[in-house]
Amino acid sequence: MHLQPHLNIEYFLKKEINELYVTHALKSFAISTISIFLPIFFLKKGYSLQEVMIYFLIHSIFATIFCYTALRFTSKKGVTHSMVLSIPFFIVFFMGLYNMEFLFGYFDRILLMILLALIITIAEAHYWMAFHVDFARFSDNNKTSSQIGLVQSLGVIFSIVGPLFGALVISFASFETLFLIVTIVLIISVVPMFFSKETHEPFEFEIKRVFSSKEFKHNWPFFAEGIRDYGARIFWPILLYMLAINIKELGGIFTLSNAVLAVFTFYVGKKITEGNKRRILKTGAITHSITLVIRSFLRSISFIAFVQGFGALTFSMLNIPFHLIFYQNSKNKGISQIVYTRDLYLNIARFIATALLIILLFFIKPVAALTTMIIIGGLFALFMTWIKDEL
Repeated sequence: MHLQPHLNIEYFLKKEINELYVTHALKSFAISTISIFLPIFFLKKGYSLQEVMIYFLIHSIFATIFCYTALRFTSKKGVTHSMVLSIPFFIVFFMGLYNMEFLFGYFDRILLMILLALIITIAEAHYWMAFHVDFARFSDNNKTSSQIGLVQSLGVIFSIVGPLFGALVISFASFETLFLIVTIVLIISVVPMFFSKETHEPFEFEIKRVFSSKEFKHNWPFFAEGIRDYGARIFWPILLYMLAINIKELGGIFTLSNAVLAVFTFYVGKKITEGNKRRILKTGAITHSITLVIRSFLRSISFIAFVQGFGALTFSMLNIPFHLIFYQNSKNKGISQIVYTRDLYLNIARFIATALLIILLFFIKPVAALTTMIIIGGLFALFMTWIKDEL
């Protein structure tokens, strides 16, 4: 699974986008309660670490396909239809997790994992493709950094308590109870979209052009983003679990870092300008890279919490200017085209990162393999600074 906020009040109250904020906030809370614990859930169900990685490998393959079909659907039926369509798939996915023991009686273990990866990929593709298109369409070119800051802060703010809430539910009840709660919140989250005005965005895509040597160099920052993403978002929580940090402590660590991320995302979004975005991007990339490398060697929970909190601060400095350039480019070069190209390179990178981890697991111990991939993720964060402005 994949997952993630100041702008003037007149923009926030725009009919075209306030429903988007509400839906995004509720979905962020729902997904944040389980996202970091999903690999742990599979491990507790008897899957090996290699098998869990196969799930993410398959997920990245499916994503290259369904992000394309989702954008086609969004172009034809509209943004609202696509986001609404995503919710039933999210619900089926979580109900599949809830009934996994029952489903083991009808499906091969690996086949069940493939089916779950298929369902969640369709859900995420329809949600995120529509989200990026909608935000790019309605954001104001003169205020984009503030608007990115708001929408990401809202998502993070509502997901601050998510990991801790999820950890407490898992610890005092069960994973299954948490899946039910997530399903209920997801059902509620779709309601605002029924009051949203439908919008369409043309989608034209040339596969040969995207994979030309020139385009590969141009899209390298998105590839780097994918490597960093899995290093920090997938491999890091698994490493913590492998180091015998319990679920409640995991929830607390990620709640703390999300709180820091929310505050500084809001702040950076407010302060960033065309004149300083490159400086902030480079500073964020370097410092965030360092925090990813350092944290992979830490074993004390207090030091881990501190470094991850600082990592969240530096990530806001990397993430806001990076997305500012991305959304500005999408307006200049074609929204759907740029959105899909980014996602294509993201998922190719995620596939390669996961495949490398699977290979490493045949030769070295899991902790060493995970540590290696987190360090690689940290180093690739530096290449995100190569993103160019398209005029």
